[in-house]
Amino acid sequence: MNPTLPSLSVIVPVYKAEKYLPRCIDSLLAQTFKDFELLLIDDGSPDRSGNICDAYARKDPRVRVFHQPNRGVSSSRNLGIEQARAEWVTFVDSDDWVEADFLAQFRLEEAEPDTFILQGFTHNYEQHPEKDFRFGDYKGCVFPLSSGEDVARYDLLQNGYPFAKLYHKEKLQRHAIRFNTAISIHEDHAFVWDYLCQVTRIRLVESVSYHYEKKVGESLSNKTYPPSVWLAASDSLLDGLSILASRCHLTDSHYLKEVYTAYGLEQIMQALYHMDASNYRDVIASAQKRTPLFDQYFLPRTPRQKLVLYLLKQRWGSQPLWLFIHLSHKLFSR
Repeated sequence: MNPTLPSLSVIVPVYKAEKYLPRCIDSLLAQTFKDFELLLIDDGSPDRSGNICDAYARKDPRVRVFHQPNRGVSSSRNLGIEQARAEWVTFVDSDDWVEADFLAQFRLEEAEPDTFILQGFTHNYEQHPEKDFRFGDYKGCVFPLSSGEDVARYDLLQNGYPFAKLYHKEKLQRHAIRFNTAISIHEDHAFVWDYLCQVTRIRLVESVSYHYEKKVGESLSNKTYPPSVWLAASDSLLDGLSILASRCHLTDSHYLKEVYTAYGLEQIMQALYHMDASNYRDVIASAQKRTPLFDQYFLPRTPRQKLVLYLLKQRWGSQPLWLFIHLSHKLFSR
């Protein structure tokens, strides 16, 4: 460790965040743990976010600002990783905020490269505080990644948020672990899983000092993506999950089904829902290749899913399949 460098790099991707950015930065600069640098990555923000970043850099030497043309949050986080000077890295989103003990809770003096350290967080609803809840309200423990019972007990594989976690910079570099800029959904989950594949132990921290802000109208279900985006996300998630299922020695079949359904197979379902006359052949062919996984792991939760899965298994041509799946969409969207 170089004593002239900070021990922790905090990376904050910034885009159109002028309303929340000062709260985020102020909360980080007020940390009881002081030995960190704050990297603000301005992703071509069209508002005043870039100016706000520069103003904080002029006031506090711990703040470093990088401006780039708009390339997306994954590119911003990757730039932060490349520019980080510390041994350890963590991420904070620009519209979130943290309590004063957030960084101290990682206990860097005890951190080891092969141990992945995770905190829980508080899920805040911007205009409905009565809905606030704690995610991953851990009691504090350490266990090997190979302990499938603990992985399932703490629902580790469904915690794919990149924030409130501590990453070893050298491990990120050695294994070329980066956010996949080729996909625009679930890329954060894939990143966390890639990192999980390179550690041997998990330490869960009894802290919910990170505050994740849920904005009004902010929901993946409110966005529309073409089938290619859903399929690319599915491929990335399923590749990582096949490795983790083995490394974690998961024997809880129901837990495996829950994870496979939510992160890999549901994305294929979404691709089927959104296909059209220009792409249905490729989408159906991709989905049919995954039929064994659907048979083994998929948990259909709606009549629509059951019908689409039934249709997918029929030995019809791709055009009749598309037409019937399209009709099912019309039927269940009424």
